[in-house]
Amino acid sequence: MTIQIGAIGDASKVICTGDGLRVGTVGKDIRSFIDTRRAGPGELTAQCMGPRKTAYCELYDHGDGTFTLNIRPQEPGKHALSIRYSGENVRKDFEKIRDLGEFLNTACFIILI
Repeated sequence: MTIQIGAIGDASKVICTGDGLRVGTVGKDIRSFIDTRRAGPGELTAQCMGPRKTAYCELYDHGDGTFTLNIRPQEPGKHALSIRYSGENVRKDFEKIRDLGEFLNTACFIILI
């Protein structure tokens, strides 16, 4: 016998949009938007790690299943952004982005994992 106590959110139904998922400037906020309304109940988390430092991440809950994610990178180079819903990665594929940080001391590139 199996008893389901509550529904679990579906991370594959979470939608992420915005420039913050691609590229940013060191020390400046970059913004993305996350929509969990079709994903069911669950907990949303985000973490962004640069080559050596963790970037500042802030999730703002709009109270309607949508969120704003602000990220402030602390160093140039490739950053790994992990967005999880109900403990699962929102997006399993990611883009390999050429690291231009060595050429542009203020550029950082976000890789969604």
